[in-house]
Amino acid sequence: MFCSNCGSQIADGSAFCPACGAQLNASQRAPQANSQPFPQQTYAQPVYGQPYAAAPAPKKKKTWLWFVLGGVVLAAVAVVLILVLGGSSPEGVAEDYFEAYIHHDLRGLIDNTAYDYLKLKFDVSDEDELVDWANEHLDGDFDSFDDVQKYYTDMANDELEDVEYSITVKDTKELSESKWAAVFDDFGDEDRYLGVYRKDVEEMYKVTLLVSVSTDDTDFQDKVDIYVVEVDGKLGVLGIDE
Repeated sequence: MFCSNCGSQIADGSAFCPACGAQLNASQRAPQANSQPFPQQTYAQPVYGQPYAAAPAPKKKKTWLWFVLGGVVLAAVAVVLILVLGGSSPEGVAEDYFEAYIHHDLRGLIDNTAYDYLKLKFDVSDEDELVDWANEHLDGDFDSFDDVQKYYTDMANDELEDVEYSITVKDTKELSESKWAAVFDDFGDEDRYLGVYRKDVEEMYKVTLLVSVSTDDTDFQDKVDIYVVEVDGKLGVLGIDE
């Protein structure tokens, strides 16, 4: 504070000025309030008893999408394997062979036998030699394999003109190796039949077909056992037991 008489700075609450000795009144001795007090600061109070905000749930992975994509990939691989390695089964080979057998379908017989059909049937090595053989032994003029095929197909159509039939797979058995010799022996030689050697066989199956035949005169059913073997990874018919 300051003296009102001489203006000297004196201690707050002094009764007399030490410089001039003037007596100070009560209002002068009172400490002067700060005209600009510090503003009162406010603080946010924490809120108790409130639950924490839940963490966002993790996004579900679309696992179903991977299953779908995996299935598509597997299906594509299966198609490629079928195209490359062949998708035949013992039952399929047996049915295709018997259909070809009935209709004299040379191509079907060539594709579904375990032996060299052209060599065993006609003693020729390829389709060109078959055409030469046909011109020598059959009644007709043959320029191609298709001409020979048509000759046999027409023959079969004449035979089956009034015949209706159906083929159903009744049973399939995979034969153990101990039974292979007996099968070969039933066909004529326990070690070799129609150029197929037993030592080269990898698997053997007996496929039983049920053949239903209907004609103008009669209806009947018959069982046909067809032996299918696997040689060098390829299935083919070894023989047929009617």
